[in-house]
Amino acid sequence: MDAISGELLAFQDINTYVQRKIIGSIYPFNNTECEDIGGLAREKAPMIFIDAMPWQYNVILYTNLGGLYNHQGIGAGTTLSGKYVKIKDKCCLDYNEEWDDCINENSKTGDIDLGGETGDHDRDIPDDHNIGDTMAARTCFVEINHLKLITKSWVYYSQLDEQIKLIADG
Repeated sequence: MDAISGELLAFQDINTYVQRKIIGSIYPFNNTECEDIGGLAREKAPMIFIDAMPWQYNVILYTNLGGLYNHQGIGAGTTLSGKYVKIKDKCCLDYNEEWDDCINENSKTGDIDLGGETGDHDRDIPDDHNIGDTMAARTCFVEINHLKLITKSWVYYSQLDEQIKLIADG
């Protein structure tokens, strides 16, 4: 800004934005563990349209198709409550009747790995993860988001933009 005329000379956003990712393992085709028919887990799959909550801000961001979001600051968490899908695993509902606080994964860097590997079935939960963070919950979350995208590419119904609640029975 010019001190004499008050004219704006330059305007610049000086915040530092860093892309962070949320990933996890899913079974994209089937869970047979047979490589010949696509039954292996896809590790580090992008979690699309999942919630990303930076610790120091009262805001919910959502990842893109690559599982990336613009993060500013330190730390973030996710609850598998995305833009279009909110999911819980039945094993979590067995312990907690509420929809909130079942899955709450956090990372000091903002990059979140929900974990998982080929062989995870039923109620297998990655070490140091919440009880509802199962392969079934992650797989259903990603697949339902993809199905909504495919459907929206052919027809448009406003209901497709609404969040649906699902229970995965891992």
